[in-house]
Amino acid sequence: MRKSSFFIILTAVLAVISGALLPSCEKYVLPELSFDPDTLYFTTAGGTQTVQLHSNVTWEAGINRSDVTYVDWITFSPTFGDGDCEIEVTLPENTSGPLRSLSFDIKSETISHTFTIIQEGGNSGD
Repeated sequence: MRKSSFFIILTAVLAVISGALLPSCEKYVLPELSFDPDTLYFTTAGGTQTVQLHSNVTWEAGINRSDVTYVDWITFSPTFGDGDCEIEVTLPENTSGPLRSLSFDIKSETISHTFTIIQEGGNSGD
């Protein structure tokens, strides 16, 4: 009977140890962040287009500019999320201004990816 008690105790101890070690043996998953497409082209008429964001991390969008001026000619939604997402980009018409473009950075804690929006310009009123 002593041998069977020893084996029961040994089995229980090994089960506890292996249960404690398993979570630390999980594999690291590389963060992913990409777009399809990387660039959106709009005509002077503007409109709404969708970008597919592929991600396995929490992300946040920010305008890629050296100054911090407000950009009122673009709507971008959503501006943050967790995982894959469709992002809608809406621009008003640009019938009297020059060609305009803007880059957005989508960032996680460890990686970032940039996509660009370009809109044709209209007449300058000559």
